[in-house]
Amino acid sequence: AARGHIPPSAEYHVISDPPGPKIGNGGATLVALDWLRSKYQESLKSMKILLIHAGGYSQRTPNHSVCGKIFAPLPVGPL
Repeated sequence: AARGHIPPSAEYHVISDPPGPKIGNGGATLVALDWLRSKYQESLKSMKILLIHAGGYSQRTPNHSVCGKIFAPLPVGPL
């Protein structure tokens, strides 16, 4: 993959919050990490993970409210 691009071989997973009361970004992070741990087990320790919280109404970033935060450009820099 070219520098600054996600390789085509990257795996994508969409993990929703569990039903019930809102759990916030912290709770959502724990749910996602637990899901990843159950799927990848020990190999998770050597992986690079990009976790994007993309729910909500984009009230603090109204320029992303039309397409959603998931489609917002990410800054590119040294890894």
